[in-house]
Amino acid sequence: MATDAADSGPLLEEIFTDDQWDANFVDGMGIINDTDGSAFKLNLPPATDVAEIGSTTVESNLVAAGRGLTIAMGATQSLEIPAALTGGTTGRTDLIVARCDLEDFDEPPGPVRLHRIEGTPGSLSVPAYDPKTDLRLYAVRRRQGEGLNQTIVTDMRQWMGRSILVRPGTNLPASPLGTRAARDGVVFLRDMVGSAPDWVEQYRARVSLTGGSATEAFGEGFSRQDECRMDRLGKARTLHYAVKRTGFAFSLPADGRQILGLVHDEDKPAAATATWTGQARTTTNGFAACGGIISRATCRIYLDWVSTTALLGPAGPDNTIAFDAHWHVQ
Repeated sequence: MATDAADSGPLLEEIFTDDQWDANFVDGMGIINDTDGSAFKLNLPPATDVAEIGSTTVESNLVAAGRGLTIAMGATQSLEIPAALTGGTTGRTDLIVARCDLEDFDEPPGPVRLHRIEGTPGSLSVPAYDPKTDLRLYAVRRRQGEGLNQTIVTDMRQWMGRSILVRPGTNLPASPLGTRAARDGVVFLRDMVGSAPDWVEQYRARVSLTGGSATEAFGEGFSRQDECRMDRLGKARTLHYAVKRTGFAFSLPADGRQILGLVHDEDKPAAATATWTGQARTTTNGFAACGGIISRATCRIYLDWVSTTALLGPAGPDNTIAFDAHWHVQ
């Protein structure tokens, strides 16, 4: 077996070779440090074939194949997008990329530059690119006889960011797009929401509440069962609820709703009501039952229908109502 098959670098007081650099950083592909989504914004003037790329509010920074490209805030980089001379109303779709080319771009301004990959006239297909060296920015469809400002643009920019850990109970910081932040067991992603950056919940650890803690309270005349369970996973909620009649026999009240308990405020359904179906069981028989969970301040769990006129009660070993419900919170 060869003893020198492996390679690691750089050595002390030496610099990376190109191959060593690629082995460590070539997977870096994306826009970085963009706090408002405007980095490498595409501007298409009406009376020219030259597009301008840059931002007035942030410095535009990206990484392609582990190498960086920067356009100063308030400045733009020009890129020619020639008119479509053929192709008719279909035109030609070009791909605008940030390309890393160590051999051809071996002088200033450096190895990463904006580049146009020309499409095929008369075809709607986006031209091929090398994902190892080309970071896609825009697809620009220009039809024959059309000005540059009339083109159809598809935004293909992608962002990458670091991961941060935020102290429990503190606000999430304003961070560049693509940043992930973990706080109190919840992972958030800095994303564009509409036209503005915001934190979006990406992952939340499952939380299970059992027995009496599964809900805020139980309805008057009913006692909880140890089998009660509330599972929280992100915005999804799953409740297994079981209560036993503790008092005298009852019938549904005039408004048709028998209150069986309350869910916690953070488990309040997003919709007006989360419905459920389950079973009401007397000492001798089981009957279908249904109800809901109200999305209001009271967060009430209620029963509004039982498939028999038989009354539940008086208290006995089998006088229970049990159901499983699934819903999402706001």
